[in-house]
Amino acid sequence: MKKQLKYITTLLNQPTYFNDDKRKLIKQQAMLGLSIFLFLILYQPFELDGETFLEKLFFCLGFGIVTFFIGTINCTFIPRLFPKFYSAPNWTVKSAIIITFWTFITIGLGNYLYDQLLEGRPLSIQDIVEFQFTTILVGILPVSLFVVVNYNWALRKNLREAERLNNNLQRSKSSFKNEANINNVIFFTSDSDKNVL
Repeated sequence: MKKQLKYITTLLNQPTYFNDDKRKLIKQQAMLGLSIFLFLILYQPFELDGETFLEKLFFCLGFGIVTFFIGTINCTFIPRLFPKFYSAPNWTVKSAIIITFWTFITIGLGNYLYDQLLEGRPLSIQDIVEFQFTTILVGILPVSLFVVVNYNWALRKNLREAERLNNNLQRSKSSFKNEANINNVIFFTSDSDKNVL
């Protein structure tokens, strides 16, 4: 059990991809809001019977806008309040999980308030919990998709950077070989004459 706990702790403290490009973050939030809207309008997981298509469209669009708005606040303004937490050197798997849960909670509350605005029901803890649960169920697929897309994007970016550095190193190495004068080079040979430096 201690071994598994140590593994989980080690995993949670691993550094992970950190994106501080505000334009890219806002674009991602717009895509997330759009995907929520499309999911809701296409699958209609809520009881929208008796509503006109225009009313359904407005209702579902509102949830997409709430997702975009709260997601944008969470990824652009909240980091200003906690700059140490939102910094690349401190960003870990645990940080990403905490922010994901925070985002689900705040979007769930925003969805609840939006629904309250439309429906005018009295405040209810049970409704808040149901909205949290529904928000997680509806949001888990798009969030998982965005995690995979971001992972692949970061992987491609890092691979391009590694290839660029490798090419630069190869050019420097061949340039050094071409410029090196054999008379100015010192060779070190091991006692067995097998290794030469």
